Amino acid sequence: MANTCLDSTMEQLTRLGNERGLTDPMKDQIQKFQVELNFLKMFLWCLPKSEEAGKNCRLQFALNSICSAVEVANKGLYSAGLGAIRKKKGRNWHLLTSNLLENVEQFKSDIRKNCNFMLHFSVEFIKASLTGEVFNFMDCIITNLKDLHHSEDEQIAPLSKHISALEEKLRFFRKFFDFTAQRCYEHQKFEYLLVHIRSWANKVACLSFLCWINKNDENMQCRMNTMISDLHEESWPCASGVTGMCLGVLKALKLSAYDTSLMGEIVADFVNILLEDTSAVFRDRIEIIREGLIIIIAFLMDSPQDCEDEILTQAHAVVIEAASLLSSVCLEEMNDNVIKKKNFLLSEILGKMKTLREVVRKFYIYIPDASEFYSLRTHGTGYIAFILENLAKMQKKNANFIPFVKQKVVIVQEELQSLRTCLTDKMDGRNEQEQLKDLWRRIINVAYHAEHVTDLCSIRNTRFWYTVICLSTVIEEIKTTRNEVENLGSKHMKNPGILCANLNSMHLFPAQASNSRIDEPVVGFDDEAETIIDRLTRGSEQLQIVSIIGMPGQGKTTLAKKVYNHPSIRYHFIQCVWCCVSQEYRYRSALLEMLSNVTELSSQDTFETSDDELANRLRKCLIGRSYLIVMDDIWDIRAWNELKGSFPDNNNGSRILFTSRIHKLSWQDECKCYLHTLRPFHEKEGWELLKQKTFHKDECPQDLVEVGMEIARKCKGLPLSIVLVAGILAKSKNSLYWWKRIARSLSSSHPIDGSMDILELSYRHIPDHLKPCFLYFGAFAEGQNIRARKMTLLWISEGFVRTTDQRRLEDVAMEYLMDLVNHSLVIVSERSSDGGVNRCQVHNLLREFCMTKAKEENFLQLIHHYDLGNYPSNGCDVDMHRLSFHSSLFHVTDSHPVCSPVHSIVFAHGMLFIGTSFSRTFRLLKVLDMEKLHLNDSDLDALMLIVHLRYLAISGTITEIPSSIANLWNLETLIVRAPLLVFKIDLPDTIWQMKSLRHVEIRPCANISLGDYKSEEFYQLDNVHTFSSVFLCDGRDAQILLRRLPRLRKLICTLPESGKHRGGSCKVVDLSIRSELEALTMCYHWVSTPKLPAIEFPRALKKLTLFNCLLPRTGISAIGQLPNLVVLKFRLIDFAKHTFYMKEGEFSSLKFLRIYNSEFERWAVPAEPFPSLENLVLIDCTKLQEIPSSFAEISTLRMIKVRGCSPNVEKSAQTIFEEQKDMGNGDLQLICW
Repeated sequence: MANTCLDSTMEQLTRLGNERGLTDPMKDQIQKFQVELNFLKMFLWCLPKSEEAGKNCRLQFALNSICSAVEVANKGLYSAGLGAIRKKKGRNWHLLTSNLLENVEQFKSDIRKNCNFMLHFSVEFIKASLTGEVFNFMDCIITNLKDLHHSEDEQIAPLSKHISALEEKLRFFRKFFDFTAQRCYEHQKFEYLLVHIRSWANKVACLSFLCWINKNDENMQCRMNTMISDLHEESWPCASGVTGMCLGVLKALKLSAYDTSLMGEIVADFVNILLEDTSAVFRDRIEIIREGLIIIIAFLMDSPQDCEDEILTQAHAVVIEAASLLSSVCLEEMNDNVIKKKNFLLSEILGKMKTLREVVRKFYIYIPDASEFYSLRTHGTGYIAFILENLAKMQKKNANFIPFVKQKVVIVQEELQSLRTCLTDKMDGRNEQEQLKDLWRRIINVAYHAEHVTDLCSIRNTRFWYTVICLSTVIEEIKTTRNEVENLGSKHMKNPGILCANLNSMHLFPAQASNSRIDEPVVGFDDEAETIIDRLTRGSEQLQIVSIIGMPGQGKTTLAKKVYNHPSIRYHFIQCVWCCVSQEYRYRSALLEMLSNVTELSSQDTFETSDDELANRLRKCLIGRSYLIVMDDIWDIRAWNELKGSFPDNNNGSRILFTSRIHKLSWQDECKCYLHTLRPFHEKEGWELLKQKTFHKDECPQDLVEVGMEIARKCKGLPLSIVLVAGILAKSKNSLYWWKRIARSLSSSHPIDGSMDILELSYRHIPDHLKPCFLYFGAFAEGQNIRARKMTLLWISEGFVRTTDQRRLEDVAMEYLMDLVNHSLVIVSERSSDGGVNRCQVHNLLREFCMTKAKEENFLQLIHHYDLGNYPSNGCDVDMHRLSFHSSLFHVTDSHPVCSPVHSIVFAHGMLFIGTSFSRTFRLLKVLDMEKLHLNDSDLDALMLIVHLRYLAISGTITEIPSSIANLWNLETLIVRAPLLVFKIDLPDTIWQMKSLRHVEIRPCANISLGDYKSEEFYQLDNVHTFSSVFLCDGRDAQILLRRLPRLRKLICTLPESGKHRGGSCKVVDLSIRSELEALTMCYHWVSTPKLPAIEFPRALKKLTLFNCLLPRTGISAIGQLPNLVVLKFRLIDFAKHTFYMKEGEFSSLKFLRIYNSEFERWAVPAEPFPSLENLVLIDCTKLQEIPSSFAEISTLRMIKVRGCSPNVEKSAQTIFEEQKDMGNGDLQLICW
């Protein structure tokens, strides 16, 4: 009854303390009451448990008096206090509090007269108590000790330090028992320790009582000092065998993976108590013994099942011996001789700890050192900077690091920074001396090892002792490596003749990209092209095959593309289809690639349509049409045998064009075939190609002609070799010395061998920061056209891209790509509408080089037709840093190692995915590209455990992303692809917690939870640059979204069907609030076409795409006035009054205009429309009457494409084309089909 009444009184005081308008005097008064009542609460809680207390009449009388006073105060305390705060009835508050204080002081006086009882009741108290009651008792004591520690009383203040130490020990034991109570399976050990500590806690409680009731009694201070000294001695673990009891309990715990962090805290706190007040004796060896004890105690708690009892016995004995030594330091008088003896004993103990540590190291996961790590040696200091950034982010995010581990991580960070500084100061470059090569290899390996170990620290199920050992090992490795760098003589450090890039600029200052001519005219093979075109367009009406045969790098694909894009071919064939077959041919992939050339494919087609249905669909698209199918790089007749069923013989002159290295390939089929063996380049053609690739349209200096022709001859007529050498020459294109040096380096060997030598030379001469970017192309399928954006985002996630200025990483990564293009190592296979790179690829020979070099550099391992379930017999090295799977089955089981150091996985082909233990094995992944796989919602939960991911791309029948995605604290790029039938993919509101996000790409559409509108600051994502595509219910949602993404640069959004939005009308938002927005796509998903209202577009907008809306004249005018608009695309647009109206001065910067399947008949333009237009594309605009004749005046026009429009539109396009030609615009192309 008394305790209940007291709890109510204290609760009222707490509520009053939170009231507004509380004066400082009243706040102090409330705090004073709370301190007094806390002590009273502990006394009232303890007293009934003492038998002697029940026999003491005076105590019982005092107890009844104070309980009555508390009961009286409890009835009106809150209302009286509230009245005092509001200045209404302060008198009631004063009376209540005065009476209560008087009763408390009287009670303390009564207790003071029974001090002898107070000193002895604790012994009787231990007779009966439940664990939960003991915890409550400890909490009471801790609260009171805290109040005493902060007391300003003259008698208490001198004891403050000692009281604080008691409080710290009591907090530890409270935490210790809380952790072990439910986990200890040997209850007798737990109860025995609990009784011992409970007895000690009683004495601490007695001390707190004495301090409370004798604050002003000088005579009691001496007794309290004696009690404190005795309590410290009793609580010292070894003085009463507590260390052994604690170890017994810790060893008897049943732990789960979720207990690692708590266990680490318990062990570290326990060791801290053991080491208390020993630093003066052991000084600089304190940290060594701290770490040794932590490792051994944690190992005893969480030892492997195969650990022998003898090892555990030795470990237990070492801890007891160490604890005994440490406690003796505090209990004995210290002098020089004693200190010397103690340090000698410590040396023996540390020797035993070192031996045990080596034994412990062999258990659990294999712990590699830096020398066994795989790494690409060209990463440089930029990668160390990348690791340092990650460490800083990890520490900020992982507040659950226990202090000891966090301290170790900070040391790793500091040592890496020191190593980086040392490298920057001392190593301007690496020469060919083996000593420096080996040192550089070790430097990068150490950086990788540091990254691996620190990543492990934040993995929940990593054993604590294992983490500590790994961290300590890597710290020593970094220190050793740094010392090696510092000790190298200066003669090894400088070598001005080396060709390698300066280490300081390896990642930080990308080379300036020159203007890449990705659409330069093809040099040479004019006669060859005429021959092939003649074979394709003349002769029999039956289906025939033409096969171009030649060695690698000879220009087969280049010639095929030259023919494929020739106007006469485009005019002759109704349907032209390109398919890259390659050595990694897959039937389904080939069908999908060809179908995408003749019709639009949905995600459902990609994932769910059967192979037979795809083959049938392709055949139906080709029936009755004259077509040309190009099957590039075919290696095996199997591809033709499987695909030919989809190629109907329409008896209309259709053709199949092969390119192949295999001379006898086409003879294996009964179909009539023409075999064309490609000749090498003539010397003149080789020289012309070299000049064009090196100087573009500029003239070659006369002094370079002779050596240039020598270089062209040494390339043996292979176009690929010539192009690669041109990329090297372009580095110093006007230097005769440089050209002669390259000419001397070229051999006169066989053309193929010579090509590989040139590839090696070209690779050696690109800057170091580009090498990993180039080798990354080896991870993808042969002949694959890779999205440039995807590749650059992968590079960023891998840490290849660095910048020291304010430029965006994405812009720097694109510069890297253009550098590789300008070195002729990467081919731009498709341009974006603004003239940039949309898709890219590497020549097959270069890809083979990438794979070979990647293996040599330990950069990447490719796995072909391989089942991981057979590991390790199959030779797959899951300790490699990166893996690329090109198999038909992926299977991970529990037999695979936990937390493999693999950091990147790319699935290059679609395959059957069986990943029951995927997240367990590959827990440290940073890059996971599963875009080629087909996943379901049930597969995603496991992926959310891979917490270090920076790049995640998934696809399949995915309807929602789990809320646990917030676990991926470091995720920067999220890509999700699903079939159209899914329509919307639900994103949880936890995505707003992911502050590292930069790019979110959801297809077909994301339905995102906007959460609580009132918590805008919490939901803001400051780093997001891309968000596509997102479903917005109305303008309000759009407004909220834009406010939360202050740095948004690209947005694709979908608005709902009619009647499914709020407000009943098509509402949009003021988009101008996002001043950095550069690319916008708005799709109205309506049954009937809505009218687009007036929109405030941001002035910085460069690209705009509108889908499915009615565009009034005011809308066109608003778009036309955007000063920076370069790309404009309309699809399914109804123009008001069926007319596209334009005014003078509008669309002044527009370079690309595409109108697709839109309703308009007339195009009303001024005399000089589109002054900057370069590309005009009209598709399925069936009602358009003609293209305005004034387009003939646009001098910048480079391309007109017309498909599915009326004959008059094609005729007007032809007229414009001819007029432009007459005016000297020879670059203009016209494509009508």
